[in-house]
Amino acid sequence: MEPSKTEKKTKTTPKKQVFAALRIRKELKRQIEIELDNANKKDFGRKIRAEEYLVLAISLMTPSHLLTLREASLTNADRLERDYRNHLTANGPISRDEYLGKILNGEISSKNSTAAQPNTNLKTTGSIACEAQGVRV
Repeated sequence: MEPSKTEKKTKTTPKKQVFAALRIRKELKRQIEIELDNANKKDFGRKIRAEEYLVLAISLMTPSHLLTLREASLTNADRLERDYRNHLTANGPISRDEYLGKILNGEISSKNSTAAQPNTNLKTTGSIACEAQGVRV
């Protein structure tokens, strides 16, 4: 008889992942790297990481920036639906076809039935502009 080999079985618990992948356009990645290179041109101290850069950029976002991004994500059909719903709450029930006919005839201006439009001309200096991310503004 051969001596039996006993193997120790240890349970390995999977480690929690600390990092996650985020898909961004190559041009945006290059722009972030350029900004980080400029920020890291210093004599002393450790390197500034992309995570720190992005945390700061996110913390500087204002509610008007979010409104701009939300507005840029709407299609024309979405805007028409939003305006139609606003018109219903302000003026009472009307069919979608009648509403569209009144807009085309000029009886209702689409500006009157929309909520206050955000300032879509916001530009940020020293940070990532919406155009670099492919967002229409």
